Amino acid sequence: IGDITSMVRNALTGGSNAVAAVAREKKACGSHFLNCSNPDALELLWETRVDVDALDAFNAGVVVYDLKRWAEQKLTERVERWLELNLRTEAFTLGTNPPLVLATGGKFERLSIQWNCQVGGGHGCARSLANGTTEHGVLHWSGERKPWWAAGLSSAAGVRGAWSRALGLSGARCALRALPPDAAPNATVVLPANARVPDFFAFRRGGAVF
Repeated sequence: IGDITSMVRNALTGGSNAVAAVAREKKACGSHFLNCSNPDALELLWETRVDVDALDAFNAGVVVYDLKRWAEQKLTERVERWLELNLRTEAFTLGTNPPLVLATGGKFERLSIQWNCQVGGGHGCARSLANGTTEHGVLHWSGERKPWWAAGLSSAAGVRGAWSRALGLSGARCALRALPPDAAPNATVVLPANARVPDFFAFRRGGAVF
């Protein structure tokens, strides 16, 4: 939302980090980010020299990458290695975020919270972006709270208008309804009042429906 040019220009301009992101409030172990209560998982982390007490985690919903540094540091190979290790011993369960953190060893550039204003995540910047009191930033519809799903949009009343504006539609012209289960499970249609096929779209789990 707004002009984020200066935010982009100032990210990853110095140092050697290949990744920039918003840090999580707790360490990787303290937030159940890693399966630190599992002795086998802890043993794997110790074997791979992960300092579980010091490892800082970041939210990978919005991330900035320096692809040249990424390649030089062989981070793709590191991520793939962690995925392989996790098949042997389940050190993490939260999707793709943990292997990214483990691959970087917690070494990433800290971005301001404006880079990751989580809708429904308790971040005040999400509401301030939506109501215009904060001029620029990135709204992150985290987890299953996606605005193209009826449940996701209804759970974020304070920022619904931002989604409509992003589509170039006013709230009055944007109709949102859930499709019946037999048509497209877990889907939402965003349909302007003057829309003509194929000027509408729907999303459901697994991809878009046009």
